[in-house]
Amino acid sequence: MCPTSEKSIPTGTPPIDEFLLVHLKHSFEASDPVIYHLASAVMPMLNQPDEANRLFIDQIMVAMQVHLSLHYGQSVVAVSSKDRGLAPWQQRRAKELLNAHIADGVSVEKLASECAFSRCHFSRAFKLSLGLSPHQYLLQMRVDKAKTQLLNPLLKITDVAIDCGFSDSSHFTKVFSRCTGFSPSYWRQLNTGFR
Repeated sequence: MCPTSEKSIPTGTPPIDEFLLVHLKHSFEASDPVIYHLASAVMPMLNQPDEANRLFIDQIMVAMQVHLSLHYGQSVVAVSSKDRGLAPWQQRRAKELLNAHIADGVSVEKLASECAFSRCHFSRAFKLSLGLSPHQYLLQMRVDKAKTQLLNPLLKITDVAIDCGFSDSSHFTKVFSRCTGFSPSYWRQLNTGFR
Protein backbone atom coordinates (compact mmCIF):
# COMPACT_ATOMS: atom_id res chain seq x y z
CA MET A 1 0.00 0.00 0.00
CA CYS A 2 2.33 2.69 -1.23
CA PRO A 3 1.26 6.32 -1.35
CA THR A 4 -0.56 7.31 -4.50
CA SER A 5 1.99 10.00 -5.27
CA GLU A 6 3.24 10.21 -8.84
CA LYS A 7 6.78 9.81 -7.50
CA SER A 8 8.24 6.34 -7.33
CA ILE A 9 11.59 5.07 -6.16
CA PRO A 10 13.19 3.04 -8.92
CA THR A 11 15.01 -0.20 -8.27
CA GLY A 12 18.71 0.46 -7.79
CA THR A 13 18.25 3.89 -6.21
CA PRO A 14 21.26 4.71 -4.03
CA PRO A 15 20.66 4.44 -0.29
CA ILE A 16 19.72 7.58 1.62
CA ASP A 17 22.58 8.76 3.80
CA GLU A 18 20.64 11.22 5.94
CA PHE A 19 17.21 12.71 6.51
CA LEU A 20 16.20 16.35 6.72
CA LEU A 21 15.20 17.39 10.20
CA VAL A 22 11.94 19.25 9.93
CA HIS A 23 11.14 21.46 12.90
CA LEU A 24 7.40 21.45 13.47
CA LYS A 25 5.25 23.33 15.90
CA HIS A 26 3.72 21.18 18.60
CA SER A 27 0.25 21.14 17.08
CA PHE A 28 -1.80 18.57 15.24
CA GLU A 29 -1.94 20.75 12.13
CA ALA A 30 1.85 20.79 11.87
CA SER A 31 2.32 17.02 12.02
CA ASP A 32 2.80 14.85 8.95
CA PRO A 33 -0.71 13.66 8.00
CA VAL A 34 0.56 10.69 5.97
CA ILE A 35 2.57 9.26 8.86
CA TYR A 36 -0.30 10.03 11.24
CA HIS A 37 -2.82 8.07 9.15
CA LEU A 38 -0.46 5.17 8.48
CA ALA A 39 0.27 4.90 12.21
CA SER A 40 -3.48 5.10 12.93
CA ALA A 41 -4.03 2.13 10.61
CA VAL A 42 -1.57 0.06 12.66
CA MET A 43 -2.92 1.06 16.09
CA PRO A 44 -5.74 -1.55 16.18
CA MET A 45 -3.09 -4.23 15.62
CA LEU A 46 -1.43 -3.20 18.88
CA ASN A 47 -4.70 -3.63 20.76
CA GLN A 48 -5.49 -6.97 19.08
CA PRO A 49 -2.21 -8.61 18.10
CA ASP A 50 -3.95 -11.94 17.37
CA GLU A 51 -5.71 -10.26 14.45
CA ALA A 52 -2.54 -8.67 13.08
CA ASN A 53 -1.93 -9.58 9.45
CA ARG A 54 1.69 -9.78 8.33
CA LEU A 55 0.87 -8.72 4.78
CA PHE A 56 -1.06 -5.65 5.96
CA ILE A 57 1.71 -4.59 8.36
CA ASP A 58 4.32 -5.08 5.62
CA GLN A 59 2.37 -2.79 3.31
CA ILE A 60 2.03 -0.09 5.96
CA MET A 61 5.78 -0.25 6.62
CA VAL A 62 6.57 0.01 2.88
CA ALA A 63 4.29 3.05 2.63
CA MET A 64 6.06 4.69 5.59
CA GLN A 65 9.49 3.98 4.11
CA VAL A 66 8.54 5.43 0.74
CA HIS A 67 6.95 8.51 2.27
CA LEU A 68 9.94 9.18 4.53
CA SER A 69 12.39 8.60 1.67
CA LEU A 70 10.59 10.84 -0.81
CA HIS A 71 9.77 13.67 1.57
CA TYR A 72 12.67 13.73 4.04
CA GLY A 73 15.49 11.78 2.38
CA GLN A 74 18.60 13.62 1.24
CA SER A 75 19.30 11.98 -2.09
CA VAL A 76 18.53 12.65 -5.70
CA VAL A 77 15.80 10.29 -6.81
CA ALA A 78 14.84 9.79 -10.41
CA VAL A 79 11.11 10.15 -10.74
CA SER A 80 9.08 7.85 -12.93
CA SER A 81 5.79 9.24 -14.18
CA LYS A 82 4.65 5.98 -15.69
CA ASP A 83 3.51 3.06 -13.56
CA ARG A 84 3.10 -0.38 -14.96
CA GLY A 85 1.11 -3.28 -13.68
CA LEU A 86 2.08 -6.91 -13.30
CA ALA A 87 2.77 -9.02 -16.35
CA PRO A 88 0.42 -12.01 -16.78
CA TRP A 89 3.06 -14.42 -15.44
CA GLN A 90 3.56 -12.19 -12.39
CA GLN A 91 -0.18 -12.08 -11.72
CA ARG A 92 -0.34 -15.87 -11.93
CA ARG A 93 2.64 -16.31 -9.61
CA ALA A 94 1.32 -13.82 -7.04
CA LYS A 95 -2.11 -15.49 -7.04
CA GLU A 96 -0.51 -18.94 -6.70
CA LEU A 97 1.53 -17.81 -3.69
CA LEU A 98 -1.43 -16.08 -2.03
CA ASN A 99 -3.54 -19.20 -2.57
CA ALA A 100 -0.81 -21.49 -1.24
CA HIS A 101 -0.56 -19.34 1.90
CA ILE A 102 -4.23 -18.50 2.29
CA ALA A 103 -4.33 -19.66 5.92
CA ASP A 104 -0.92 -18.48 7.16
CA GLY A 105 -0.32 -15.46 4.92
CA VAL A 106 2.78 -14.45 3.01
CA SER A 107 4.94 -11.34 3.19
CA VAL A 108 4.94 -8.63 0.54
CA GLU A 109 8.70 -9.12 0.31
CA LYS A 110 8.26 -12.79 -0.70
CA LEU A 111 5.56 -11.92 -3.26
CA ALA A 112 7.70 -9.13 -4.70
CA SER A 113 10.80 -11.31 -4.87
CA GLU A 114 8.94 -14.07 -6.73
CA CYS A 115 7.69 -11.47 -9.23
CA ALA A 116 11.09 -9.76 -9.67
CA PHE A 117 9.95 -6.45 -8.16
CA SER A 118 10.93 -4.34 -5.18
CA ARG A 119 8.34 -4.42 -2.37
CA CYS A 120 6.93 -0.99 -3.15
CA HIS A 121 6.82 -1.45 -6.91
CA PHE A 122 5.14 -4.81 -6.44
CA SER A 123 2.42 -3.38 -4.20
CA ARG A 124 1.70 -0.58 -6.65
CA ALA A 125 1.75 -2.88 -9.68
CA PHE A 126 -0.47 -5.44 -7.92
CA LYS A 127 -3.09 -2.83 -7.08
CA LEU A 128 -2.90 -1.34 -10.58
CA SER A 129 -3.42 -4.78 -12.15
CA LEU A 130 -5.97 -6.32 -9.78
CA GLY A 131 -7.69 -3.31 -8.24
CA LEU A 132 -6.89 -4.37 -4.66
CA SER A 133 -3.83 -4.31 -2.46
CA PRO A 134 -2.24 -7.73 -1.82
CA HIS A 135 -3.71 -7.70 1.72
CA GLN A 136 -7.22 -6.90 0.45
CA TYR A 137 -6.89 -9.54 -2.26
CA LEU A 138 -5.86 -12.16 0.32
CA LEU A 139 -8.86 -11.27 2.50
CA GLN A 140 -11.16 -11.61 -0.52
CA MET A 141 -9.66 -15.03 -1.30
CA ARG A 142 -10.27 -16.09 2.30
CA VAL A 143 -13.89 -14.92 2.15
CA ASP A 144 -14.42 -16.76 -1.16
CA LYS A 145 -12.99 -19.95 0.35
CA ALA A 146 -15.20 -19.47 3.42
CA LYS A 147 -18.31 -19.13 1.22
CA THR A 148 -17.58 -22.51 -0.35
CA GLN A 149 -17.06 -24.12 3.05
CA LEU A 150 -20.18 -22.50 4.56
CA LEU A 151 -22.27 -24.35 2.00
CA ASN A 152 -21.44 -27.52 3.95
CA PRO A 153 -23.85 -27.47 6.94
CA LEU A 154 -21.69 -29.99 8.83
CA LEU A 155 -18.80 -27.53 9.23
CA LYS A 156 -18.81 -25.26 12.27
CA ILE A 157 -18.32 -21.56 11.59
CA THR A 158 -15.35 -21.45 13.99
CA ASP A 159 -13.67 -24.27 12.04
CA VAL A 160 -14.30 -22.46 8.75
CA ALA A 161 -12.79 -19.28 10.22
CA ILE A 162 -9.57 -21.00 11.32
CA ASP A 163 -9.24 -23.04 8.11
CA CYS A 164 -9.56 -19.87 6.02
CA GLY A 165 -6.81 -18.03 7.92
CA PHE A 166 -8.80 -15.86 10.33
CA SER A 167 -7.51 -15.60 13.89
CA ASP A 168 -10.93 -16.35 15.41
CA SER A 169 -14.66 -16.31 14.62
CA SER A 170 -14.96 -12.66 15.67
CA HIS A 171 -12.32 -11.54 13.16
CA PHE A 172 -13.90 -13.79 10.53
CA THR A 173 -17.37 -12.32 11.13
CA LYS A 174 -16.05 -8.76 10.90
CA VAL A 175 -14.22 -9.32 7.58
CA PHE A 176 -16.93 -11.54 6.08
CA SER A 177 -19.66 -9.02 6.96
CA ARG A 178 -17.64 -6.15 5.48
CA CYS A 179 -17.13 -8.07 2.21
CA THR A 180 -20.60 -9.58 1.79
CA GLY A 181 -22.94 -7.44 3.85
CA PHE A 182 -24.00 -10.50 5.88
CA SER A 183 -22.67 -12.38 8.88
CA PRO A 184 -21.36 -15.88 8.05
CA SER A 185 -24.28 -17.59 9.82
CA TYR A 186 -26.89 -15.44 8.05
CA TRP A 187 -25.13 -15.90 4.69
CA ARG A 188 -25.18 -19.67 5.27
CA GLN A 189 -28.88 -19.56 6.14
CA LEU A 190 -29.70 -17.56 2.99
CA ASN A 191 -27.71 -19.89 0.75
CA THR A 192 -28.44 -23.31 2.29
CA GLY A 193 -31.46 -22.92 4.54
CA PHE A 194 -29.33 -24.15 7.48
CA ARG A 195 -28.26 -22.12 10.50
